[in-house]
Amino acid sequence: MSRDKVPITNFSMLLKTFHISGMEMAEVLHVDSSLISKWRTNKRKFRANSQIFEQMIEYVMSLDKASDYAEVRKLLEEDYPDVNAVSKDRLKLYLKKWLIKAVKVEATEVSIQDFIISENKKDRISMYKFYGAQGKRNCILSILRMGADLETSQELWCALDKSQDWFLESEQYIKEWKDLNRNFLDGGNEIYVIHPMSRKSDQLEKSLLAWLPLYLTGKVYPYFHEERYGDYIEKSCVVLKDHAAMLQYSAKTEQKENITYLSDDKETVQGMLEVMQRKLKTASPCFRFYFHEDSGSYMDFLSGMVNLPESQYLYMRFPFVNLIPVTEMEEILRNNNVDQKLCDQILEACLSLKKDLRRDGEAHFRYLIPKKALLKLLGEEKIYLDTVSLFCGKSIYISNHQFRQLLNNMAEVLTHVQSHTKIHEVTLVDDSSAQLMGDLNVLCKNNTCVSIFNEPKQLTDDVPWVLTSTELPIVRAMYHTCHHIWETAFPQNRNNEMVARQIQIMIQSVPVPDVS
Repeated sequence: MSRDKVPITNFSMLLKTFHISGMEMAEVLHVDSSLISKWRTNKRKFRANSQIFEQMIEYVMSLDKASDYAEVRKLLEEDYPDVNAVSKDRLKLYLKKWLIKAVKVEATEVSIQDFIISENKKDRISMYKFYGAQGKRNCILSILRMGADLETSQELWCALDKSQDWFLESEQYIKEWKDLNRNFLDGGNEIYVIHPMSRKSDQLEKSLLAWLPLYLTGKVYPYFHEERYGDYIEKSCVVLKDHAAMLQYSAKTEQKENITYLSDDKETVQGMLEVMQRKLKTASPCFRFYFHEDSGSYMDFLSGMVNLPESQYLYMRFPFVNLIPVTEMEEILRNNNVDQKLCDQILEACLSLKKDLRRDGEAHFRYLIPKKALLKLLGEEKIYLDTVSLFCGKSIYISNHQFRQLLNNMAEVLTHVQSHTKIHEVTLVDDSSAQLMGDLNVLCKNNTCVSIFNEPKQLTDDVPWVLTSTELPIVRAMYHTCHHIWETAFPQNRNNEMVARQIQIMIQSVPVPDVS
């Protein structure tokens, strides 16, 4: 008989059913473990009148007492059809006969249970297996569905591995994942996620674009943790607090399938949560969140960063701050009832931004303006100013007439770009490229910082106006996204005179909204 196969007796089946190791049974009966081994392999018979045999019967029965001996009855039902109707004493007699019978069943693998002592025979961990990348995706979707379905406030804790192939290879999964995350967050729940910053740049870029709209809800807290698990092993962990935990180890070497494990055992879930919480204590935030009350600190941050000698992109519905003259900006602030002291602070910050416009060389703004967003703004009664609103700590608007005048001024500047330094390079982004960024408004300075603005329709007191980061992997990933949009734009959308002409056509073709 091969080494990894052993004969199974009824006694072995009994030990396996109750998760009792040979060592544990030997300790209970105060006998040598070799005797237990001989009973298990039928090398030694039970004696019906033995005191040790009687003690063993009593011990097993005590383990099954709480369930009215359901496990014992199940073991005996094939040999004793009336087992579910008999008394405890009759059941003990059946169990003795069944064990003495010692029927062999060939060829079962050795279990680790044979060599360990189980401290709690009745607690069994439910562990579900999911295979391959699709299995991992299904496992995560299952956790999100469960979290969204629960009524009380929930917390989801995630630590994801470096490789994102499993995440990025399915567009359908990303869409479903986004929808389920939004459903989860809309229920008043929160997500804590730890990202490895050592991912490949293209994977980090695509992953960020999927996560950023969730970060802007203010209910997702992203961190990074520089931790190495070795050259060949990576792992992912997701915990729905108090309810479920997922764990996956994957080898970097090629193999057919990796296995993801999901458990709903309370102690297992709590243990994994505690590990995640300890890890979070040594992690660093990926982004800083700015809210209404943070207007002054954001002005200081932006003024300090924007004029550093690095090229930068501004992907926004329209770059108002950089193009509105100071005198006109002052009039806009007064029309929006901004007091003089705050007005002076904001104008100073705007002037700081404008310094960049007077630079020669590469360290200037490249404007990426999504055409679809611009057309939509032309049809609105009043236009929201993103950056100035954050500076003020409240929403600042201009009229549709003012907006059209600004666009006309911009077209005029582009037409005479040789004699103006306000705008060096601009492109109108078509729909296919704009889909990469969704509804994001982004200022990204190469090797320096990135700011991601929220949409005005989503702004509330508990939602951040803007996220900023100075973490180089994040900055470089977002800069690469903007640069890709610039490089792949149609030539006519990057030619200043042609852009000016397209803007004029849009102004003429979109009717002024009726404000009556």
